Amino acid sequence: MLRCSLFWLSLLALVFANGAFDPQTPPPPAITPPSQGSAKMKIQAIVQIAVTVDGLIAEPDGGVGFLDMYPACEGDNFDFSGFLDSIDVIIMGRNTFDMVVSFGEDMYAYRDIKMVVCSRDPSRVVIPEFLRKTVSASCETPRKMLQRLEDDGFRRAYVDGGITIQRFLREDCIHRLILTRVPLLLGAGIPLFANGSVVAGNDSGDGNDRGNGSGSDKDGNTVSVDPTKLDHIETKTYQNGLVTTTYDVKP
Repeated sequence: MLRCSLFWLSLLALVFANGAFDPQTPPPPAITPPSQGSAKMKIQAIVQIAVTVDGLIAEPDGGVGFLDMYPACEGDNFDFSGFLDSIDVIIMGRNTFDMVVSFGEDMYAYRDIKMVVCSRDPSRVVIPEFLRKTVSASCETPRKMLQRLEDDGFRRAYVDGGITIQRFLREDCIHRLILTRVPLLLGAGIPLFANGSVVAGNDSGDGNDRGNGSGSDKDGNTVSVDPTKLDHIETKTYQNGLVTTTYDVKP
């Protein structure tokens, strides 16, 4: 089941639960409110993703076969079901959404959680019939989207998709990062961040929303970004070598 869990995380998606959620599992640590930017918002935007030591989330072709090298160990509890229970809305890049729905209804891992798909042209997002009641598409900026979702009563948003994550970070709209480090130097593949930084340019959720692997915008211009400081909240280690670290994003 660990293989399945990391597969979905590497695709920037959630995973099927490994059985019913254990009500004895402690809730996730409280998020420290930022002091500026998105500080006035009650909604919290969270990233949870598996990434190799060299910062890659998938192989060059999008595959995650390398995760087969890390089988589940008895006693390890990743509690992805608990994380899913803590989320009330998902914000997803278009390419990630297209990939997730390509597996079909039986493999859809998000229950009936509301979802917004990011796209420059929402009319191009094809939403399957079985998701029409829970999924919508939007071309809003990160801040406007979060504000609208907050006004609609949502409080915990899961942000999903490489470029989508970068867009939200660039606009100071991510509050928590949960990174599961896979003890592997993959060497080549799709990065979580472009050259270790947040990229500008394609902010639509269209195109390759897992990251373009460059430090340039869509016109080839070098992008300069300010460092993003993080507060360490907790780190959990697992018997197979995986390490999950939770950070709050400082303003």
